[in-house]
Amino acid sequence: MTSRPAKANTVYILRRRLKSSAPAVPPNNWSKMSNSLLISLCLLAATTVLAYPQNGWQNGKQQGQGYTNGANGGNGANGANGGKQLQAAGEETQPAMMPMNYDFQWEVNDEESSNFYGHKEQADNGRVDGSYHVWLPNGRLMKVEYYVEGNSGFVPKITYEDAYTPTWGTPYFGARRR
Repeated sequence: MTSRPAKANTVYILRRRLKSSAPAVPPNNWSKMSNSLLISLCLLAATTVLAYPQNGWQNGKQQGQGYTNGANGGNGANGANGGKQLQAAGEETQPAMMPMNYDFQWEVNDEESSNFYGHKEQADNGRVDGSYHVWLPNGRLMKVEYYVEGNSGFVPKITYEDAYTPTWGTPYFGARRR
C-alpha cells in the first residue's frame, strides 16, 4: 500500500468527517453560544442608547444649542420660537449675499486618443449659462447648452451634429475672453 503525504491524509480525513452524519459542533453547545452572543449584543445596544444624550438633555441640564425638543428655550423645529435659529446677544445678522460671478472653460482635444470634449460655464448676477460638447463613438457631436436662473433648475437644449470631424489642435470654444 502506498502511503499518502501528511497533507493528503488530512484532506482525506476531513472529507470523511464532512460526509459523516455527525455534526461538527453538538447542538447544545451551539445554542448556548448563540444565546450568549445574542444577550451580549442586546446589552451592548441598550448601553449605547442609554449613554447617548437625548432631547437636548445632558448631565441633568437642558442644552440650548443643537436640535432639541424645543421645550425650555431649546431651538428645535417644534419649539416655542417657531423653529427660528437663536442668536447670541449682540450678534448681528448678515445680509443675504448674491452668488459669486465666475467663468471657466476647459477642453480635451487629443487626436492620438480620439478624445474631443469640453465644458464652459459663466455665472453673472445669479444666472448661470454654459455648454459642453462630446464627440461620440458613432461620429456625432453632442452639444448641450444650458442655463439656470432663479428657481428654474437646469434647463438644457441638446443638439447633435452628424458626421462631425474634429479639428485637432484647434480649440472648440476659441480664445477665452477676459
